[in-house]
This record gives sequence, structure tokens and C-alpha cells, in this order.
Amino acid sequence: MMKEQDQIGHFNDDLQRLLDKYSAEFDISLASQVGTLVCKAYELLLNSYKDEDEDDDDDDEVGV
Repeated sequence: MMKEQDQIGHFNDDLQRLLDKYSAEFDISLASQVGTLVCKAYELLLNSYKDEDEDDDDDDEVGV
């Protein structure tokens, strides 16, 4: 299995390639790119909290 540090490096490289691609192929501003990334980060965090809540609900039902 790949180390987490290596996984993060690959993820970062892929994100950079994607940002470079959209900068080259589309007329998208830096502000739009950053705003989209911030929204995606918020979405990821929100989904992780929802997943934790569902796991907590499942734990409660086990005792029923």
C-alpha cells in the first residue's frame, strides 16, 4: 500500500494538472478557480459530517 504522503503528492499533482488544463482551455479566472475549490472543500467537509452522523445513528440502532 502506498504511504499517505505519496498519495497526497499524487492527489496534489492531479489537482495541479486539472487547474492548468482549465486555465489553458477556458477563460476562467483565478478567483473562480479558488472559489470553486473552496466550495468543493466545504462540500467534502459537510459530507464527512453527514457520514459521521449516519454512523452514529447506526450505532444507536444496534442496541434496539
